[in-house]
Amino acid sequence: MVKTIYTDFKFHPIGQGCFYTGSFGFDRFCPEFYMVYDCGVSGDKKNMYESIKSFRSKLKKQPLNVLFLSHLDSDHVNGVKQLLEGLKCENIYLPYLTPIQRLYLAIQYNDTDNNSRNDYISFLQNPHEYLHNIEGSSTNKIVYILGNSNISFNSDNRNRRPNSEGIVFEFEDYLEGVRFDEYPAEIKDFIDKDRKNINIEFKKGNQFIRLGKIWEFYLYHETANEGSIKNFITETINSLYDSKISMPLTQEDLVTILKDKKTLKTLRKKINDFILKFKPLDINITSLLLHHKPIGYKTAHLVKLTQSHSFNHNFNSSCGRLGRNVHINYGNYRNYYSLEDYKWGISLLTGDIGLNQIEKSDYIKDHLEDVLIFQVPHHGSEEGWDNSYLRKLNYYNGMTSAIISFGYGNTYGHPRQIVLEDLNKNNFDICFCNQFASFNYQITLGF
Repeated sequence: MVKTIYTDFKFHPIGQGCFYTGSFGFDRFCPEFYMVYDCGVSGDKKNMYESIKSFRSKLKKQPLNVLFLSHLDSDHVNGVKQLLEGLKCENIYLPYLTPIQRLYLAIQYNDTDNNSRNDYISFLQNPHEYLHNIEGSSTNKIVYILGNSNISFNSDNRNRRPNSEGIVFEFEDYLEGVRFDEYPAEIKDFIDKDRKNINIEFKKGNQFIRLGKIWEFYLYHETANEGSIKNFITETINSLYDSKISMPLTQEDLVTILKDKKTLKTLRKKINDFILKFKPLDINITSLLLHHKPIGYKTAHLVKLTQSHSFNHNFNSSCGRLGRNVHINYGNYRNYYSLEDYKWGISLLTGDIGLNQIEKSDYIKDHLEDVLIFQVPHHGSEEGWDNSYLRKLNYYNGMTSAIISFGYGNTYGHPRQIVLEDLNKNNFDICFCNQFASFNYQITLGF
C-alpha cells in the first residue's frame, strides 16, 4: 500500500529576523510532527507575534517536536517566550556560548525597550534555565551543540527506503555525545545542584537527526575564538571592580556583571571603538547550520509558493531601486518540481554565518548541487559573503530559491547590492521575506 506524507515549510513575514516552521503528516491538514528554526526579530514585533499566533493555532494541543536556535543574537531568539508559553516542546537544540561570549552579546545589545532588554539579558545569563522557566511550558530535553564531530558522515539515502507499512514519525538523534567530564564548568555545577531538574545534554555537530526513515536533519556548528575580546573585557571590568574578575569568566561573575547596569553601560561605551579597531569576535560564525531533506521516498513533488502581503507602491518601487536590474519575486507565484533524485529537495538554513563557512563542512560542500531552498546568510549582508560557491549551489540553473529574510527599512542596508547582483548573475530564484512577503514550500512524498 502506497503512503503519502505531506510536508509544509514557511519563512514567515516578520521583518529583520527569522521565524521558519515546518510540519510533517499523513494528513495535509493534521500534521503529526512540527519543527521551528529561529524565532526572533529586530524592531517592531507585531508581525512576529501574529505569525507565532498563526503557527500555534495549527499546533492545537500537539507539542512542538523540535526547536532549533541558530545562534543567540536577539533577532533570532526574542520570540521564543511567546512561542513556547503554555506549550510542550520535546527537544531544543542551540549552540553553546561561553559566559564571556554571552557577555559580549549583552554588551553589544542596546534595546531602548526596558522589557525587551531585561528579557534578553535574562536569556543570556542562563539560556537553559530561561527556556525551562517559560510560563506554562515544558521541555523534555535541551541540547547544546559544541563544535563538530571528527567522525566522517556519509548519508546513503538509497539504502534506507522504508516499507510503507512501517513509516512512523519517530525522532532519532544520532549526534555524537560529549562526556560529562568535558561539559563546561557552569553546566556541571548547575546539573550537580539539580535545582531545576532540566535534562541538559552536550553533543557534537557534523552529524544528523532523523525523523524515522522519512527525513534527515544534518547539523553543523563552528565555535568562536574569543581572541582579544577576553583581554578587553578583563581589563575593563577589573578597572571597575575592587576585587578582580577571574578568567575564564564564571557563570556567577556573568550574572553579577549583567545585573550591574552601570558596568554594562560603561562596557557599551568602550566596546564600539574597540570593535572598530580590532574586530575581535564574530558570534555569527557560531550559527547552527541546518541542512535538511527527504530520504527514502519513491516519488516526491515540490511546490514553491511566495505570498505578498499588503504593501503599497512605495515599497514596491523602493525594492526595485534596491535591486536595480536584479529580478526579485515580489508577488504571488507557484512553481512545481518532481524530485526524481533521492538527494534533491535539500533546504539549507544558515542563520547569520558567512557564506564562506560552508566550505568547512565537507558534507554540505559535497551536496551543494542538491539544494533547492537556500536561506541567504545574515539577512543578505556582504560580511563573509563569497560568491565562489553560488554556481554549484544553483547547479540546476534557476531552480534554487534564495530566500533573503530582512526587515524593510532596516538600518543595516540589508540586503546588500553586491549580494543581490551575485545571486542574479548566477540565475537564482531570488525571493524576499520581510514584513510584506513570506515564502512557503511544500514537499509531498510517496512511499
